[in-house]
Amino acid sequence: MKKDYSETEIKIKTAAKSLFLEKGYSATTTRDISKESEINLALLNYYFTSKKKLFEIIMLETFHDFISKMVEVYNDEKSSLEEKLELTSSKYIDMIIAEPHLPTFVVNELKNNPSSILKILKGQIMESKLVDQYNDCLLYTSDAADDTPCVDLGGRRI
Repeated sequence: MKKDYSETEIKIKTAAKSLFLEKGYSATTTRDISKESEINLALLNYYFTSKKKLFEIIMLETFHDFISKMVEVYNDEKSSLEEKLELTSSKYIDMIIAEPHLPTFVVNELKNNPSSILKILKGQIMESKLVDQYNDCLLYTSDAADDTPCVDLGGRRI
């Protein structure tokens, strides 16, 4: 997924990501990005032919990084479904602390561009061990004679 970027490209992407997270796609201009990255507008257009292309690269890399961390947790065969849910929550909180504007960014992208996100989700999460464990849990709970939960989430039975 990741390609090798030059120092200038990294500088541009860092500035653009910061602006997109803070202001959103529509409110961020290429002039804002070039000013923030301390390069001229022509150089920005040379490396990333459009604001849309730059935004898509940043969005996909951001989602890929986050989803990759989650899939690591999901595919750990030694942890239970309950442990996976706890680890997922913990990683999500760590992510929010590191990048507080990211949840808004994600929600806006889910609303405005769901197909790009679905490609990432279908490719990584749907093929993870988490889905198998969740499905096994559903089968177990529907077959169980008693009301023993597969995972107890503070009074909620799944």
